Amino acid sequence: MLIYTSELKEVQLVCDRAIVIFGGEIVAELPGVDADEASLLRAAYNLRADAELPEDTAGAAIEESIAQARRAGRSPPHG
Repeated sequence: MLIYTSELKEVQLVCDRAIVIFGGEIVAELPGVDADEASLLRAAYNLRADAELPEDTAGAAIEESIAQARRAGRSPPHG
């Protein structure tokens, strides 16, 4: 059975293997148990296995901004 989805969390739950296609070409093939959201995104964007994902980087920047505001005695920004 072939499943096409943009819900990356589903892949690991229902697939024995995942084939990642990007730009019309196969860029990776992963066993289902290894096809978590981070691995699929890294494969799709051709990132190294240890590369930080954009949402991880953004989350760290927001946490640092909040910490700086608190150290300066200001209220942290609201999003």
